[in-house]
Amino acid sequence: MNLSKEEKARGVITNSAGNHGQAVAYQAYKMGIKATIVMPKQTPHVKIQGCEKYKANVIVEGNGFDEAFEIACKLCREQNLTFIHAFNDPYIVSGQGTLGLEILHQNPYIDTIISPIGLFFLIFFFINEYRWWWFNCRNFFSCKIY
Repeated sequence: MNLSKEEKARGVITNSAGNHGQAVAYQAYKMGIKATIVMPKQTPHVKIQGCEKYKANVIVEGNGFDEAFEIACKLCREQNLTFIHAFNDPYIVSGQGTLGLEILHQNPYIDTIISPIGLFFLIFFFINEYRWWWFNCRNFFSCKIY
């Protein structure tokens, strides 16, 4: 996390239905930062447990991502926490783009990408970032995993 000492001391907050929340919880745990993750009511229990495993304060509230986002923003203001946005943050986007670069280095001639739909923003950012390199990648599939 690219945070100042003051931001770290205040603690971090985000909203997520899973992967982003777990990543923030993990990194905050490793850095000794207090983390709060607001997750919508329909979040799978395994994702909630993934955040709790790293000692994050998990709040399950809101009927969907947008409501959980509003709750997280409110808590951020009330508790003076540092908000880490799931996809509207230059450091998050650059980290997601790095995944595309890693795939490109492993196989520059890749022609098909299959991704779980839960990783939509991650996939979108690295495809968008490297599309000019992947001129031969003609197929992109996103699927819901049951």
